[in-house]
Amino acid sequence: MLHRQTVPLDEKNFVTSTTFKPIPSELEKEINLRHAALLTSTNRVDADIIEDILYKHLFSNTENENLISFFGFYGFSFSQNKFIMHLFLPCKIHISLANVAIKFHIFTDYPKGNEININIYCHTNVLFIFATRVPNWCKNSLFYVNDTLAECKVRDGYVYIKRIWQNEDCLRIILSIPHQGLPFLS
Repeated sequence: MLHRQTVPLDEKNFVTSTTFKPIPSELEKEINLRHAALLTSTNRVDADIIEDILYKHLFSNTENENLISFFGFYGFSFSQNKFIMHLFLPCKIHISLANVAIKFHIFTDYPKGNEININIYCHTNVLFIFATRVPNWCKNSLFYVNDTLAECKVRDGYVYIKRIWQNEDCLRIILSIPHQGLPFLS
């Protein structure tokens, strides 16, 4: 069994500003414990809690919105043939899966919007699993690959799409947002 790794983001995605509101130490410990759990067992509950803490306590005002990609360390992990998106963060990621260099360009205005678009770039076709969390508050979600409804498997609050990915494939995720809004923004 391979140890999952966290994903290094492009240096351009990191924010050098330190003007964000600090996270209380007990919440930081909780985030780190939940993140460690995600690296051993993919479970929606842990990612939901991390998201809740980050959005309620760190990104709760517009000044801090540009720091979302700074915390990509918590947002993604991968193994030899699996890429896992725990949080919906706009960023660019460069990794190797199944010995093929792959770039993920993730575009979203989440949590204001309900759509996440991922462009996948690779120099050769490659078989791997793209997994992503479906938040507990989301009762319906749709997954499209190149505008075609994707074949998915669901386990422990994560959707898994296993396929041979090609250069410039586009994955589009649409989450149904509850009428009362997102729980961590209220």
